[in-house]
Amino acid sequence: MILQKQTIKPSVFVPDKEKPLSFIFSYLGKKCKGSIKETFQSTSLDRYHYMLSVICRKQKVTQQCLVNSLGIDKATVVRIIDYLTEKKLVKRSINPDDRREHIIIPTTKAIKILPKIEAAFLTTQALALKGFSRKELALFNHMLLRIETNMSDVKLDEK
Repeated sequence: MILQKQTIKPSVFVPDKEKPLSFIFSYLGKKCKGSIKETFQSTSLDRYHYMLSVICRKQKVTQQCLVNSLGIDKATVVRIIDYLTEKKLVKRSINPDDRREHIIIPTTKAIKILPKIEAAFLTTQALALKGFSRKELALFNHMLLRIETNMSDVKLDEK
């Protein structure tokens, strides 16, 4: 049987051979991104909210620091910085201590929209975690940390 024009959607989140854990996390990540993106429909910012929030909070950050802290490759960081620069949300400057290195600085425009980005993150989290008790949230956090620990020796897929 060939699936045509059907949406495959996980209905029960029990990892198995048909719905591996990676699919479940990816699916939920896309749902969260969709929720955040809806918040910004009326603005020029349509993606890379998290990296911009990191840059705004740190005020001055190197590209290498973003690579290390976000777990993404240099080429992707450069593309995202290019995009954010084009949108006039960040500026690049040469590090006076190491001319091979760029420092990324948020613009006033970026600082002004940071509260909206953070509010979108909180709204999405509240939606996703609605109905969870404090005990369930603590257990959920514990389980996620355990999964991360179990996978700590696995390299990131940077594609």
